[in-house]
Amino acid sequence: MAWEGALRGRLLFADELRPEARRCIATLEEYGIASVLLSGDRLPAASAVAAATGIPRVEAPRTPAQKLQAIADSTSRGRRVAMVGDGINDAPALAAARTGIAFGAGTDLARQAGNVVVRSGRLMLLPWLIGLSRRTASIIRGNFAWSFGYNALALGAAAAGMLHPLLAALAMVVSSLTVLGNSPRITGYFDRAAPRQP
Repeated sequence: MAWEGALRGRLLFADELRPEARRCIATLEEYGIASVLLSGDRLPAASAVAAATGIPRVEAPRTPAQKLQAIADSTSRGRRVAMVGDGINDAPALAAARTGIAFGAGTDLARQAGNVVVRSGRLMLLPWLIGLSRRTASIIRGNFAWSFGYNALALGAAAAGMLHPLLAALAMVVSSLTVLGNSPRITGYFDRAAPRQP
């Protein structure tokens, strides 16, 4: 505000950071995931947010097309890119990323563009979801390794005439039951690692 040619006062507006933002970024870093802030805001404002949350790299201001290009550039270098956003301007980048993660409180377009929609606004759900996906992939790989190895041995024994057909059928049932019994181990992840509201 100014009058008579002199500045008399000013109003500064800023987004309030979520209390768990810094912890979310730190946890992602522990997982080996680098974070980049792509923002449509001016560089000073975006840099202040990055400094407060611990994000090491800032690209601002960025239009939707520039965000999309940043995703394409990272992907072309062989990186697996996840994009997190909730605005209309984020939709093209959400759709282009290997995994687009939108928040339920965001715009309809962002939710439609994302592969994953986090219905809660809790940021700590991001590293929790990544941990869940890694745990799930580990169990799937273990199931495949066990199943292929077990069946290869059983087939070899059957082909050599060392395994009675009735025992071979029983072995197949045991193999399937082992895989089914191993899969519910994922429920332990929910009990142990479910994020709490700060």
